[in-house]
Amino acid sequence: MEPYTLGTSEVSILYVEDDPITRDLICTMIPVKFPGLNLLAAENGQIGLALYKEHRPDIVLTDISMPVMDGIRLASEIRVLNPDASIIVITAHSDTRYLLNAIDIGINRYVLKPIDQEKLFEAIEDCVARITLERHVRKQSEYICKLTRAVEQSPCMVIITDAKGVVEYVNPKFTEITGYLPEEVIGKTPRIPKLNARESDTYEKLWSTITAGYEWQGEFQSRKKSGELYWESASISPLFDAEGVITNYVAVKEDISERKRADNALKESEERYRHLYEDTPVMLHSIDGVGRIVNVSNYWLFHLGYERNEVIGRKSTEFLTEESSRYAEEIVIPAFFRSGHCQDIPYQMMKKNGEIVDVLLTAVAEWNATGEVIRSQAVMVDVTEQKRAEEQIRILNADLEKRVLERTAELENSNKELEAFCYAISHELRAPIARLEGFREVIFECFKSGDYGDLQYYVGRLGCSVQQLKSAVDALLMMNRLSKTEITSEPINLSELSRQVMAELIEVHGERTMQFRVAPDVFARGDRKLLNICMHNLLGNAYKYTLKKPLASIEFGAESRADQKVYFVRDNGAGFDMAYVSKLFQPFSRLHSEKEFKGTGIGLATVHRIIEKHEGKIWAESKVDEGATIFFTLGQ
Repeated sequence: MEPYTLGTSEVSILYVEDDPITRDLICTMIPVKFPGLNLLAAENGQIGLALYKEHRPDIVLTDISMPVMDGIRLASEIRVLNPDASIIVITAHSDTRYLLNAIDIGINRYVLKPIDQEKLFEAIEDCVARITLERHVRKQSEYICKLTRAVEQSPCMVIITDAKGVVEYVNPKFTEITGYLPEEVIGKTPRIPKLNARESDTYEKLWSTITAGYEWQGEFQSRKKSGELYWESASISPLFDAEGVITNYVAVKEDISERKRADNALKESEERYRHLYEDTPVMLHSIDGVGRIVNVSNYWLFHLGYERNEVIGRKSTEFLTEESSRYAEEIVIPAFFRSGHCQDIPYQMMKKNGEIVDVLLTAVAEWNATGEVIRSQAVMVDVTEQKRAEEQIRILNADLEKRVLERTAELENSNKELEAFCYAISHELRAPIARLEGFREVIFECFKSGDYGDLQYYVGRLGCSVQQLKSAVDALLMMNRLSKTEITSEPINLSELSRQVMAELIEVHGERTMQFRVAPDVFARGDRKLLNICMHNLLGNAYKYTLKKPLASIEFGAESRADQKVYFVRDNGAGFDMAYVSKLFQPFSRLHSEKEFKGTGIGLATVHRIIEKHEGKIWAESKVDEGATIFFTLGQ
């Protein structure tokens, strides 16, 4: 039994047979005949289906009559999973209708029992051959598709003709450049415009070269559909069949019109540049293919302070700063030699006296026949003053942006304060207004009923509400005036001011048991009128919130923290819960009820605004029933 060679593609087979003797025999024979075949074996259809789902073998060889799941059902399940699977059945049935049903569900081959070894191997060989062929065809198709995509997406024009020069194919780039659609050129012979005797000679040489079996390379002019002439760089090669006979020609072309125009323009301008180098008031220089200066304008020499013999033959990078020289050598010059042009390259050049000059360099290259840069023309514009002006503008813009951000932040804060303030106003005025309305209705009812007994009481209550409303309005007017007040700055003895304020408080409210301590000679700079209001509110609060203490303690002083003077007013009064400290400086936000301590709820908000106008900060520390300390700083 000769082994069967599978080739390079790996093929696998699943053998399903419930009879262990037959299964072992076939499993022994298959590897001998097909040494490269991967073999899986199963004892029934259910196990076979599980193995198929896991391994997806290429060929399934199965018995028909089996317990659990027969071969017909197994084949049906596999055909659902893979319609292209190769299935061979081994059966003892010779009934034609049974076999037709088996074929209907997708059986590729069948082998009758008792098993004929040669017929079994023949069936397996057929399946292996078909699978190998399909894989080869698939690979070839993928390769052809890849080549097709390469031609279709090529940045060059590709044209294929037959042996007589009749066009059989053009790629999309051909249509893009020439304007001709494929159907307008396929079946026709391409023509090169006979513009002159030279072009006619080029065409003759081209045709004689490719018909002799050689590649032709060259440049010529062609005409677009619009009638416009353009330059092409072309490579045209013959294609041969197996016998060496030319069957086709392939042309790969590139539109080089721009390069041609640049070359012509450079040649035409060469004479003009000679005059420019001598007469124009612009810095010009020319370098060779290795970067050495071969010519400079008179203005270049004058502007940088050199003599001509100090410059010619030296590398252009020697006249740049170290950083610009590295940038030129590593990036600009290599890119320039590849592309043939550069524009507005920022360099710093060194004058002979060491002064640095900022320039923008623009250059074009001159090519030789082999496409190498042999010379360049460069112009440099001195932008030193422009750079200085731009830097000044940048600084001014940065400063302006900073100011805009600061003003925007101030406006946002003001808007937030205004929103909170408006809310506080509506909240604070609502209660006394509601009480006034209530008392008005009660008094009206008294007059209506003729019962004047309680009229005096309600009129008194009405007066209290009016007074409360008046106090709230006065406080609001004060805060409004504070926001518009321009502050002045002068030295102020806060120690003396604190004593004056406390004396006024005692005069208004009367003597009481109290310890009042003032640190001596505490000075600050600020607005005297505003700081007087500030101290009245701070000491007034301390005086008020210590009323229920048998021995009140109030202190004013200052201390240094991080090179900054911090002023404070401390008392041993009612204090407050620090959980609510964020509300302390909000208008009409009271941390104690009005029954406990009278007030407008606007005093500390007023202090907060005064400290902010002095560009200072204010904060508080406190414990319930252990007093409070208000700290504040004042800006310079």
